[in-house]
Amino acid sequence: MLQRRIWWAFLFVLAVGVAVSARIVTLGESVQEVNRVFITEKLPLSQRIGELRGVIADEERILYEYYSYTATRDAFLEQRRAQTANFREVVGQLEQDMGSQAPVAELRVRFGELGELADALDSTLSDDQVNWDLARAILAQVKPKVRQIEATLAALSSANREAVNSLGTDSRSSVSNMVGWVFGFSVLIVVVALFVAYYVIAITRAEEKLKYQAFFDLATGLPNQYSLRDELRAVFAQPGRGTVMMIVADREQEIFESFGAVETELWLVKIAQRLKGEIDGDREKLYRYGNNAFVLVCRSCDLADAQRRAGVLLQHAQQPLQVNGHELLTTLSIGVALMDGHVGGNGANMAELLVQQLASACNRVRRAGGNDCAVYDEAMGLAAAGTLRLATDLQHAVEKGELRLQYQPKVDAASGRLLGMEALVRWQHPERGTISPAPKTPG
Repeated sequence: MLQRRIWWAFLFVLAVGVAVSARIVTLGESVQEVNRVFITEKLPLSQRIGELRGVIADEERILYEYYSYTATRDAFLEQRRAQTANFREVVGQLEQDMGSQAPVAELRVRFGELGELADALDSTLSDDQVNWDLARAILAQVKPKVRQIEATLAALSSANREAVNSLGTDSRSSVSNMVGWVFGFSVLIVVVALFVAYYVIAITRAEEKLKYQAFFDLATGLPNQYSLRDELRAVFAQPGRGTVMMIVADREQEIFESFGAVETELWLVKIAQRLKGEIDGDREKLYRYGNNAFVLVCRSCDLADAQRRAGVLLQHAQQPLQVNGHELLTTLSIGVALMDGHVGGNGANMAELLVQQLASACNRVRRAGGNDCAVYDEAMGLAAAGTLRLATDLQHAVEKGELRLQYQPKVDAASGRLLGMEALVRWQHPERGTISPAPKTPG
């Protein structure tokens, strides 16, 4: 009899479980439909509205820049052509997303009126004799036109938000029903427990990923600057000597301006791969430090070894790299500093000091044109400190009355006639005396 009751109970629970599952599936499909509408319709609409706001703001900016002669006429016309093309593209996409003609037509009319003001301003400012009163009058009409467009965009945004809120209400209602069904059926405790276990495991794949992202560079797979600081603290916490190199790719800004961010990052990744292929994994470790810098730690080599290693890296770096069909030349600036665990002291402070020394040595190479290696010495720190002190003193020179105005006559050498005067400013430092416009950095 008990066995039969157990079987009936099992069948009852199974039937109710199937019914609950079917109901949850139905509610889940409803939530998915809400999410689909939000992702495919409402979110793109919101993005288009934001893009149009940016277009209108840029249009207003370039008009003011042109009026104030911050931009040339050629630059103004080029920017206007780009802005008009961008506006038409975004408005076309907005029209497809909305499926409505009236708001889009109003936007086109308003933008056309703004374009007429831009043409009028261009015509006025391009005259040989500029009518500044007319130019100011035209410019004064720009802000009201922009506000009209912004009002239309705000109305569209408000309507979109209301639709999103409605979707959110439907989604919350469906989710609430799902939760009610789940908690109303005690047998699903086991299923809930399985879900909990799943999410615990998922949170533990997530924690490991976050930990990896915190201490490793995702693009190159190298440990990052936080890992480097931990490594240096450990080195200074125990006896031992070694060297550290800071390796900076010299042409990062040039490549970025020529090819863009994606190609620049690929180029840096290839540099990292080349460096990884040349290090001794038994005694050296490579880190990515910031954007275009790498740090090589060697626990068992002296400065002479480090300089030889730097020479090899500099030589190999000159081989071109192929990035998306482009042949990119590379040079490196390398700064070297001694890492001495015998000195004792606070490991964190010593690590920060070592990084500063590396940066000083590397900056010296870069200022000299790059493609070289420099070993840190105390004079570099003194020079940097002297430059900083001089810059600090200069900030207070005006308020302390240390700047002197001098006049230098300009004379015609043939006739001896005075042609004019040059006004010069001289800095009378209270400790260093007169400082020329290009002083040597004090030690």
